Amino acid sequence: MTSQTGSGGERVGKAYLDFYGALDIIPVRQDLSDLPRHFQRRAALYAQLGLLPNAVRGCRVLEVGPGTGDNAMHTASLLPEQYVLLDANPASLAALRGKIGDGLLSASVKVVEADFLTYRTDERFDVVLCEGLLPAQNAPIPFLDKLLDMTAPGGVTVITTVSFTSLFAETCRRVLRLFFEMPDRSVAETVKELASFFGPDLRSLPGMSRLHEDWVLDQIIHPYTEVVAFPLRDAILAAAPKAEPAGTSPRFLTDWRWYKSVPDSGIAQTDFVLEQVDRFSLTMLDYRMSPIATDPALGQAVEERCRALWLRHLDVLNGRDPAALEDFATAVSEIGAMLPVGFEEARLSVTDYVAALRSWVAGHRAVEFGRFRPLFGRGQQYLMLLRHMV
Repeated sequence: MTSQTGSGGERVGKAYLDFYGALDIIPVRQDLSDLPRHFQRRAALYAQLGLLPNAVRGCRVLEVGPGTGDNAMHTASLLPEQYVLLDANPASLAALRGKIGDGLLSASVKVVEADFLTYRTDERFDVVLCEGLLPAQNAPIPFLDKLLDMTAPGGVTVITTVSFTSLFAETCRRVLRLFFEMPDRSVAETVKELASFFGPDLRSLPGMSRLHEDWVLDQIIHPYTEVVAFPLRDAILAAAPKAEPAGTSPRFLTDWRWYKSVPDSGIAQTDFVLEQVDRFSLTMLDYRMSPIATDPALGQAVEERCRALWLRHLDVLNGRDPAALEDFATAVSEIGAMLPVGFEEARLSVTDYVAALRSWVAGHRAVEFGRFRPLFGRGQQYLMLLRHMV
């Protein structure tokens, strides 16, 4: 498991490291068959965030949890003065050193073998990168606080966030693994079956560059617990004492204020951004939608329902009781009914999912999931934080 409950109710264990280490895997590989295309995707992300090439060139960069180093190849091409890759997964470390040995990463890139939570250094970095790690940490706020402490004043920290609303589609998919796991079937065989089944879903995603088997391992098989989300709002509030939001991807924040009026507006940058995050939080449920502002109270209500759905799905998987799927299907249907005008496509996706799930429970596996197939939330959002000068 990613984490277990100790005798005092505290969370123990290490998110990702336990699961990845047990299977000796790094399920974050990118399709590098077209390397220029891969670099273009990374450049587009940095551009959306406002992390322009000259903000990296000649600077000190730290990346925590770089995995196989596929993304690090692009960052290294921007010619930072110092680039440190910190990881504790043996498979990741071997992959990183292999890339350096093969000339895919510069020999000047420094690979540090360490658990970030116990790592100590007096160095401060102009850019600190940490993708895909924070949400499932047992204690994400101290983790973020340490990232910010390692960021030099005026530097930036780039993290990823996840809300239960943005995980809604994955929550629905995860329960389906009950129909594929068999006592005599290995993990590798199950992954292959699931990768084939979810192939149409993943191929519907424009720009999908992750290997399908890795996605299955990380999104469907991974034994996540209730500690899985770290919403954008929570991350911004947690960072507020030391940093303020400077950019997001998707880039949905807008500011029509005259720049000269900003200092006298009486509205802190963090508060201004949070107001927009609240109004657009529901859009995180379906990536196909352009941002639609909704009542923040509705967004919060859907987030709470999606959180409850995640907990319910854990009960289904841990109890391995297909009968519990009827209650799960009802909960999914209720979330679909909450979606307002403008979310028609998502509601149709939910309808098809619920109908197919109930048919599968009844033993009719030939029933398809139809319009649910292309439904994906914005499962991961990027946030760039500007470290205060003092």
